[in-house]
Amino acid sequence: MIGEQCWQWLRLHRRRRRAPAYGYLFSYTSRYTPIASHVTEIPFVFGTLTPQQVIGSTAPPAEEDRALARTMMGYWVNFATQGNPNGSGLPPWPAYDENDVVQILDTTIEARPNLQAARFRFLDSFRQDGVLPMRWREMA
Repeated sequence: MIGEQCWQWLRLHRRRRRAPAYGYLFSYTSRYTPIASHVTEIPFVFGTLTPQQVIGSTAPPAEEDRALARTMMGYWVNFATQGNPNGSGLPPWPAYDENDVVQILDTTIEARPNLQAARFRFLDSFRQDGVLPMRWREMA
């Protein structure tokens, strides 16, 4: 549901057209981060690669983890200061559009269509006036 809600936000923001929106999917895993889940990208964004207590990992970060953190910090600093994550030496990150392209933050960083967009559209079909019914899980 978190992913679907972020997808909804991206779509709504794009429709307003005041400023570009940039979507991402953090799918990176390593010994340091053995699962990619909600909040596991935070240490990479802020460069605080300490033990991942949230997921129970005690492995120290490797150079690959640090390299991804440097890239992600570059994106976030650029976005915070310029409203655009793109910058010198960073893989291009296109603005979100009707093609559902998001930046994949993984071992390879690249822009690709969001593979979950069809599932998100299905969940969206249950919304009534923009809200999921209280018993939406039982509707399928």
